Amino acid sequence: MKNLAGVPECDGYIQTELEKARITAVPCELTRSEVPYRLTGQLGQFHFWRAWYYWVATGLMPLEIAKELYADPIGKSDIRVAGHCACPPPEDPWLKYVADDGVELVRESERADFEKCFKKEGEVAKLMKERNFRFSADRVSEGKAYVDCYHIDSQEGLRLFADTIRNRIGI
Repeated sequence: MKNLAGVPECDGYIQTELEKARITAVPCELTRSEVPYRLTGQLGQFHFWRAWYYWVATGLMPLEIAKELYADPIGKSDIRVAGHCACPPPEDPWLKYVADDGVELVRESERADFEKCFKKEGEVAKLMKERNFRFSADRVSEGKAYVDCYHIDSQEGLRLFADTIRNRIGI
């Protein structure tokens, strides 16, 4: 993919890449990011925006489907879990756990770190409510595992990702 950092005419490239992947282009306000885009992409609950030479995709990809993507040679090298440059497999610590009620589950062992950062009484509880999470001693048994962010480095990877969403999630 072309590096679109600082490219004023980036929307033409973005439109073409989204069309090739069969992802709906969505107009947006001009960004002040490295890529000055006015188009993003949307496919079901997944949102796409263009960075330098790759796409960022956010949404909850079920772990089972994330593993299928990773098993594909293009998925393993061009669809990076958590945007990680080493292309790790979809496993902890790159997973997000969500309970059936939609609340994100955060490791109980991280509570002390939260309390250090938010020292005033009630700040952690307020943050938990605002960000919709709770601490959990056993996230695996209490929730479902997802990958919630990918960086996608090629047109083939973008199409594989979009086709997988359509075929496996049913959009």
